[in-house]
Amino acid sequence: MAGASKTRGQLIAAIGGGALTASLWLPWYTFRLPSAALDYATNVAHQYGALAPLLQAGANMLRQLGPLHFTAWQVLTTTPAILLVCGALGGGLAALSFAGRAAGAERLSGLAGLVAAGLAGYRIVVPPGAGDFVAATWGVSLALVAGRALLAGSAVPPRDTAEPQSEVTLDLAAPIPAAWQAPRSVPPPGH
Repeated sequence: MAGASKTRGQLIAAIGGGALTASLWLPWYTFRLPSAALDYATNVAHQYGALAPLLQAGANMLRQLGPLHFTAWQVLTTTPAILLVCGALGGGLAALSFAGRAAGAERLSGLAGLVAAGLAGYRIVVPPGAGDFVAATWGVSLALVAGRALLAGSAVPPRDTAEPQSEVTLDLAAPIPAAWQAPRSVPPPGH
């Protein structure tokens, strides 16, 4: 791929894809039992006779435990898998484009960023579960920002191309840098 220039947009998109992927293992939601429910359990525990001390101890333990944090993988089923594909595909293509190994990857990276930002935004507005027990945390917000970075970075065209390409081309025949070659390596047949 001769003359492909590197842009900040490609770098931003690649970083966005990596951050999107990493966000899936960060806390996305917090679950907290309301204090009123724990107080109620403590107050009615005496009605259960011999189990009263056990119920009171359990309520006190839950009160001291505080909120529980869950990752996207622990709470959701399909969304994390889709976001993983978006982050790996979009960020990987942007990184290849930044390294000069792919051209025309902006559309696919942008589409991955659009899907990721849409899903993360939806999961902020509509958390899993019902009631006020579940709240979105910083992991899902990072996924939203990373999806938007992937989308925005992909919208910046490379400096030396006048019009966007319609297909992705990979430059697999580019020479391998000397630092990457193993000592005493043999070139593949046909070179």
